[in-house]
Amino acid sequence: MKIFVIVLSLFICSNIFSQSITIADSNRQTISSSSPYSPYYDYTYVQTIYLQSEIQATGTITSLTYYYRGHTLSNSDSLLIFMGNTSKQHFNNSGLFIPTRLMKRVFWGHLTNYSIPGPVTITLDTPFVYNSDSNLVIAVNEKRPSSDYSPGDTNYFKGFQAVIRNFTRSYSVEDLNQIDPYVYETLPPFTLPSPGADIGFVTLNGLTPLPCQTPQKVRFTNINHDNAKVLWSPPSTGNAPAGYDLYYSTNEADPTASSIVQFTNLANTQQVITGLQPTTTYKVWLRSHCSGNTTSLWTLIDSFTTICNPTGIPTPSEQFNVAWLPPCWTMAFGALTPNTQLDYNYDSLSNSPWDSRPWRNVSSSNNYAAHGYFVGAGGDSLNAWLISPPYNLGTSGNKSLEFDLALNRDQTTQQGHLDADDKFAIVISTDNGTTWSSIKTLRSWVYPQTIPAAGQHITISLSGYTGLVRIGFYTHSLTYTELTDLFVDNVQITGVMPVKLLDFTGTKEGVANLLKWRTATESNNRGFELQRSTNSSAFSTLGFVPTKAASGNSTAELSYQYTDKKPFATGSYYRLKQVDFDGKFSYSNIVFIKGEPITELVLTSLYPNPTNQLLNVMLETPKAQKVQMVIADLAGKTMLQQSLQLVKGVNNKTMNVATLAKGTYIVKVVCADGCERAVRKFVKE
Repeated sequence: MKIFVIVLSLFICSNIFSQSITIADSNRQTISSSSPYSPYYDYTYVQTIYLQSEIQATGTITSLTYYYRGHTLSNSDSLLIFMGNTSKQHFNNSGLFIPTRLMKRVFWGHLTNYSIPGPVTITLDTPFVYNSDSNLVIAVNEKRPSSDYSPGDTNYFKGFQAVIRNFTRSYSVEDLNQIDPYVYETLPPFTLPSPGADIGFVTLNGLTPLPCQTPQKVRFTNINHDNAKVLWSPPSTGNAPAGYDLYYSTNEADPTASSIVQFTNLANTQQVITGLQPTTTYKVWLRSHCSGNTTSLWTLIDSFTTICNPTGIPTPSEQFNVAWLPPCWTMAFGALTPNTQLDYNYDSLSNSPWDSRPWRNVSSSNNYAAHGYFVGAGGDSLNAWLISPPYNLGTSGNKSLEFDLALNRDQTTQQGHLDADDKFAIVISTDNGTTWSSIKTLRSWVYPQTIPAAGQHITISLSGYTGLVRIGFYTHSLTYTELTDLFVDNVQITGVMPVKLLDFTGTKEGVANLLKWRTATESNNRGFELQRSTNSSAFSTLGFVPTKAASGNSTAELSYQYTDKKPFATGSYYRLKQVDFDGKFSYSNIVFIKGEPITELVLTSLYPNPTNQLLNVMLETPKAQKVQMVIADLAGKTMLQQSLQLVKGVNNKTMNVATLAKGTYIVKVVCADGCERAVRKFVKE
């Protein structure tokens, strides 16, 4: 079973000349939808509601275009389609479909002339006149007696998440009571229809956009306990708005003519709302003001939740055994970058990027954990955040973050694995969650690193951090080959670390980089492992500096330094891994030292070295170019060879060396002009 985590966000992309309206998800990841119908099953009958505020157009619909993600539709191409105007905004959790006697049959036939994956256009037998004052229901009955299920394929259409706005009845060849839409409105079905919160992307061809369109991409940022910032984008078509109205409330009732609108004729596309209550969910609507004092429809409902008032060090630890979400925790979407823009706009907990499950998938009524995903699919990325309450670290700067971590295969206790594009990161915000940055990544896990299925206790130093902070648990995935469950549990901020780090700094000294750090106290400290990265996430070991403290214990200030003689040309990220004699460890803050522009191809790193299977080769190049990466024995005989297309800058490539015999080998990269660059040795175990 596939798992998808998404939130509601709509944009109306229209073009007066093409006479079409596209209803889709403009700024968050896409999901696979059972709407307009599901080729995964033998038969389906699905009704989907599209809202007036999504369509914002008038006229006659001549054809429908959906967007299929799979590679076959040959067993699911016989369709009966009805359309109707309706005042209904969503379906209930129980009940029947909208009667077909209230709709019009617009198509009965087979799909033709489509190329998949991609758009599937259905030209209607009878064009449908859309009433722009109503919502639109589209009912699709797929009638061919077999499915297009194929292991490993995505046998669904593209869609987005919304409040329950499709009703689905799926059934198999063996189900004798196959659905007839003409009688289904009055007779109870063999199996009750299932309400769905997934809505298929659709282009309604033939409509003319209304001249005054709603704002787009409503989002929230800088959410605090008493204020938040709302941002939006202007409509992409129609008349240019002269201003915007913003209305917010703690209930879900749409604004009416008698509603008191708090902000009117706003000239900008952002507004800070103040005077809010902590841990309260607020609903937000926007509309455009156009020429002639006309206004657009209100946008669909969007919401955000204010955070708690800042607290002291949390105790006891957060065990996630209460109803999800725990008090004062929040969730968001947004790619981790040096200037991360988080969007807290998910429309319900059922559509949230994180949830709770029994720790390591072992059933227990009092052993739940926070549960995240690595399930990006079809080119749609997942960038999901679970964010802690604000913690007040005080002024001592000697705290640490601790939690338990596990990665299991989907719904099992077996070992899960990170895919090549997966990333799990711990990020700290030093301004109470107002801003987030990849520069403040405390620790991250990427392929081919392993997160134990049995669980691992993680300790991360917060040395040097004081005042109000929030901790972000971040997952990223673009595609997946294995469904996995990530678990985080027993999150807590604890007191004095074995090593109190006063500072960790770096400077460029000629062609080398000099790293320096000082400790105020040390307890049971074996030493410091220097780690280096090109991107602040995928770190490799650079060297080890043993403690200067006798038996690892000291109450006096101690100073250390390490010289990186061959730093990355474009810039290097560094961190310390402080290791105790008992094997426990913690990480320092990350230091970045900018490099010089590179002028030739350079092989900057090989890891792990030694290796028994995969060898990661890090290359830097001043231009995009094709090269040959060659692995040879010490006598110069070529053992493995691989063609690579490099992009300008840093490139991280992987070679499988499992077939090589044990021994020492040479890696060299040959340019297109025949030059040999960047020769390094590695050991095959």
